[in-house]
Amino acid sequence: MWADGITVKAGLESTKAVLLVLIAALADGTKVVLAVESGHRESAKIWAEILRDLPRRGVCAPACVIGDGALGLWNAVGQGWPHAAE
Repeated sequence: MWADGITVKAGLESTKAVLLVLIAALADGTKVVLAVESGHRESAKIWAEILRDLPRRGVCAPACVIGDGALGLWNAVGQGWPHAAE
């Protein structure tokens, strides 16, 4: 599973929005968009909310999570999926 926050500078507001994106690669190589959520930053709280919603939709814990250095993501992964490789 790949995770990233993409900063969007569109709109009239002074604050920038962040799109939090999760993409999974299935065993056959197919890529699936699991989540695209908006937020104001990449906090552990918002990432945890996104990760908690996945099992409710039938998504199993990933074997590996790939992302950048966003600490909020890694805190959420550690709490929700402690056995997933980083």
